[in-house]
Parts: sequence; structure tokens; C-alpha cells
Amino acid sequence: MKLNSTYWEERYKNKETDWDVGEISTPLKEYIDQIKDKSIKVLIPGAGNGYEFEYLLNNGFENVFVLDFAQSPLDNIQNRVQNCSKNQLIKSDFFEHDNQYDLLTEQTFFCALEPSLRENYIKKNKIIIE
Repeated sequence: MKLNSTYWEERYKNKETDWDVGEISTPLKEYIDQIKDKSIKVLIPGAGNGYEFEYLLNNGFENVFVLDFAQSPLDNIQNRVQNCSKNQLIKSDFFEHDNQYDLLTEQTFFCALEPSLRENYIKKNKIIIE
């Protein structure tokens, strides 16, 4: 099965989002809490409902972006997170995205990738992280 944007869009529409814990996970929260420089540029690929995005914004990080190739999670974030701008919500394939970031963080993106793409994920991270 090819895990493309249509596949993920259907998962959201059918509420098949068992990975969604409804809030930022403790390990990500603790990691974010120790970051001193809130001006860093952060990317969250495959952000889903973006609880870590919301947490970052609510804690003074402004240069934060989510990337997903399904529109529903981006719409969910836009509707829920009032202090974000649309330019922070990127609808794109991670492997075609070409911006530079200081930090990439994610909850379940790597494990959601087809195993054949995981090595490319590692290589892509090295390209987009300055």
C-alpha cells in the first residue's frame, strides 16, 4: 500500500488517528522546555494535529512550521490554534520540501513512513537542518 496524501486524508476523515494522544507528549514537552533560544527555526513534518506546534507557539517560539501532505490536519491546526499564521502551515511532501531549519522534531512521522523511505528521511534531515 502506498502511503500517499490520499491515504492520510482518508485516515483523518474517517477518524482513524489512533496515534493522536490529544496533547503534546511528555518527552517532546521536556525537550522543548530545555531549549533556551526561542528564535530558532523549527520544522515539524507529518505534524498531524500539531500539539507540539501549539506548545511551541504558546511558549514563545515564533519561527515554527508544520508540514503535512494531507490538508485535514492543517485545517484542524488552523481552526484550533488561534496564534498561528497560514504561512506556518505547509502542505507539501516532506521529500520535496527545500527550506532550511535549525531543528526538526516530530512524534510519529518516521514510524509512519514506508520502511523503504526511512533512509531517505535521514538523508533529507541532513539537508534541511543547517
